[in-house]
Amino acid sequence: MEGYLNIINSRINDLVQISIQERKNNGLGVLFMDFTDKLKLNCYFLKIDDKQFPPQLRTQIIDRYENSPKSIIYFNVYDENISEIVEIDLDKNSNFHNSLTKTNDDNNEGNDNNNNNDNDENDKNNNKNENDNQEN
Repeated sequence: MEGYLNIINSRINDLVQISIQERKNNGLGVLFMDFTDKLKLNCYFLKIDDKQFPPQLRTQIIDRYENSPKSIIYFNVYDENISEIVEIDLDKNSNFHNSLTKTNDDNNEGNDNNNNNDNDENDKNNNKNENDNQEN
């Protein structure tokens, strides 16, 4: 995926312009970047209600669209092994992805604390079992 992101980054201005123009002309959709042919990048836009739009991906994009700022455009980067959604926020002043990352970090921190508490409880039970075994 990293190699694909390098290609996308080198052409990001063109890809963003294509996506903006397609969205203006056709409405919500995704710019697909097909890397199955290793010699060339096949790029095409599909409206969200196009019959060729993958149903599972449609559900994900609609959910993201409904829960994100409207300034976000969507790319789908895929080859024969992967399919990843890439979001680009066109609003330079937006902190949507930063706040999302912070929320995820906070959630993970809580999970770490829960894991530590679980480990402490396991240690207490192990010590109790060792003490019981020593008494017997």
